[in-house]
Amino acid sequence: MTAESSSSVFSPWMRWCSIIALLGIVAFMGGSIVRISLAFDLFVPGTLTWKSWYSPEVVAQTIRLFAQSGFYTLIGYGVALFFGVIVWLAQRSVWRQSGWLLMSGILCVLYIPVECIQARFDIDLIYLTIGGLGSFSVESAQALLLKRLTFLSGIPLLAMLGYCTALTLMVWQPLQRTRSEYTPTKFTPTESLQ
Repeated sequence: MTAESSSSVFSPWMRWCSIIALLGIVAFMGGSIVRISLAFDLFVPGTLTWKSWYSPEVVAQTIRLFAQSGFYTLIGYGVALFFGVIVWLAQRSVWRQSGWLLMSGILCVLYIPVECIQARFDIDLIYLTIGGLGSFSVESAQALLLKRLTFLSGIPLLAMLGYCTALTLMVWQPLQRTRSEYTPTKFTPTESLQ
């Protein structure tokens, strides 16, 4: 990439959008890891059977923490999605030259429906546990959490792996064409006759 093209692609506002998108990605990925550990602490390992030795107060507090962290994770995803799409679309001119950028964007866009479905369950859980500002029905929260975890089977795990792959592509940057590979050569028919 030449200095002229990089300055037009990475203008100051584009750098700010990239930084904000990166902060959203960190909040989303970190929050997702915290939520996974909180949710699966409630189950017997390898199953979706509730741990019977936990008291209802412990279960309620863990579900409340899961919902609270979901609030920040949803905000992080929204910020990452909004500013990430701005950065990604602003760099359309270099997609052919930077295959990693196109692949990373496709991997992230591919899982937007999965995250929207998960967000719907998260918002319901947030309203149930935090919205009442008091006690809530532990049984209904357990049912909603279990429905959230089982609704799409393993697709959210595939989405997380897709996001990790996209981040790896952004760091490693494979499929990066050099300027000589990218610039088409002019061919004139008279040259081949000589």
